[in-house]
Amino acid sequence: MIPREALDFIKRKQLRTEFSYLDIWNEEHATAFSVAKAMQVDVLTDIKSAVESAIENGETFRSFANGLAPTLQSKGWWGKKETVDPLTGELVPAQLGSMRRLRTIYRTNLRTAYSYGRWQRGQESTAHTHILYLNGPSRNHRKQHRAWHGLLLPKDDPFWDTHFPPNGWGCKCYARFVTRRTADRLQRDGIRNPVTADGRGGGSTTVTTKRPSVSYRTFVNRRTGATERIPVGIDPGFAWNPGAGRSTVARRSFAEKDRELSNTLRPSAAGGTPVSDRLVPRMRGHRREAYERVVAAIRSVHGDGPLPKLDVKSSSSTSFHGAFRYVPGGAPGDIRIASGDHLELTVAHEIGHFLDYSGLPGGGFTSLNRLSGAMNEVLSRSVDTDTFRTIGSLPRSRAHYLTDPCEVWARAYAQYVAYRSGDGVMMAQLNTILQSETPGNRLTQWTHAEF
Repeated sequence: MIPREALDFIKRKQLRTEFSYLDIWNEEHATAFSVAKAMQVDVLTDIKSAVESAIENGETFRSFANGLAPTLQSKGWWGKKETVDPLTGELVPAQLGSMRRLRTIYRTNLRTAYSYGRWQRGQESTAHTHILYLNGPSRNHRKQHRAWHGLLLPKDDPFWDTHFPPNGWGCKCYARFVTRRTADRLQRDGIRNPVTADGRGGGSTTVTTKRPSVSYRTFVNRRTGATERIPVGIDPGFAWNPGAGRSTVARRSFAEKDRELSNTLRPSAAGGTPVSDRLVPRMRGHRREAYERVVAAIRSVHGDGPLPKLDVKSSSSTSFHGAFRYVPGGAPGDIRIASGDHLELTVAHEIGHFLDYSGLPGGGFTSLNRLSGAMNEVLSRSVDTDTFRTIGSLPRSRAHYLTDPCEVWARAYAQYVAYRSGDGVMMAQLNTILQSETPGNRLTQWTHAEF
């Protein structure tokens, strides 16, 4: 069965034409689909479509290559040709399409996509507590990779940030998420070794539960001039976790775009009054805990100017998760927090409504009159996404609600706080929403790549 996450990983990638594999580095591969020397968008589109089909339909390499090679040949992207390097402007000999290159494209993309799918499913499971590193079916493994075979560590161990396979070109290593019970059995009995057709093998391999010491080597990217310390045993460009890489890129990208909101929100809590100074929590238990976490996250992201006081209360209603109540043309009423499995995002969402109504220029909901340049930017960009366009396929009442400018702003604000603060609970809730099987739930937030 093909993991849905593996296919989504490839489909969500944006095309990026680059001359060398060194032009896209580490976590950038989580959101960008690129093939070195594929400088024509139509050629890159054909390759990406073929990779998606291979994953979705479980195609062998032969089927993948037989379908793609004639297309690339007809477009002239085949064999060795003189090509201009955009970095230097020089004409250099370049290897375009070949069966060997197609094999590399096929193997690398499929293994990375499957690795992403395994990571996502393993992280979502509360039952699976450990990760087991295993060598694949290669005849000859790298020395370091052989040493990692049978390594059993908790799934939150930082070792997996850089060593979650694949760990190089042609690497067939893989990782298994295992339960606590299985981890205990493996420590007791070891890993059973398969018996080959000629009778070799058998027995068991002892697992290792101590994180290995990691030595590094210096790598200089000749294309960018950047210097990086890479763990020995991992090829340059592979020292990143395919599963965690997308959110890493999203947070970095969002930080770079932070200036786009600087005219809407004060740049830091130190430069403005904390929003929480004007919020009066009147709740207890888990709702109060969720509230405290969110206001701490907001304080780490931005401050604000003078705001009216606002009560934040609990609600026993089952018809909504949260609500911002106000009197049209008058002062805001209060925020009500009910229930749901993403309370922190709900609290941030309702505070977003409060800022829209009382904290931004123009009076009333700024999102409705778009007086703020940054607000206008947020709303305009939200429309130009696959997620927003897909909302139209939902029932009319749901689509109308999700496309309302006030709701668009509040959802964007909650996602903004999650990214900028790096709060683990909010990020986990966001990922749960994005992986929902129900379109009406999944489409309430933007994908990491879009945001």
